[in-house]
Amino acid sequence: MCNGENGRAAQGGAIVILKPAALHPTPARPSLHRELSLRFADDASSGRTLALFDRPSPSFFSPASASSSAPGSAAYILIHRSGDLRSDIPPEDCALQPMHRFEIPADRDPTTAADSGSLSTSTFSLATKLDLSVGETGVIGRRALLVFADQILGEGVIGWN
Repeated sequence: MCNGENGRAAQGGAIVILKPAALHPTPARPSLHRELSLRFADDASSGRTLALFDRPSPSFFSPASASSSAPGSAAYILIHRSGDLRSDIPPEDCALQPMHRFEIPADRDPTTAADSGSLSTSTFSLATKLDLSVGETGVIGRRALLVFADQILGEGVIGWN
């Protein structure tokens, strides 16, 4: 658009676009085939942060989708202090001292999306409130990783929404 106009109104909060990681998928290793968005907003009623996650399908992060139902098969987001996507984080080191870590709840409600390949949005409250700003404790500019079954599926940098 022209003259500072764009077709999308600001919604507030923060957003990270999780791009698929450059992995070779196998039957035992799930993979993303498209970008996903994860949005954060302050929830004034609870004092926590609300997360809105576009998942590939309602059952993608269910325990049956993981290679095993052992610990580590849950889907979770890691937020690291660095925002540099050029540096690699080995999968075995990705959980070391993240700034924040939270699980993505398994969505067992089959009505949240059709199985036609469309994205479903899962809304959940985080256990703690994220600082949705720039600074020492802020998450803006930080690297976020989507991890499932101990594999990095996607990554992106958190920005303003």
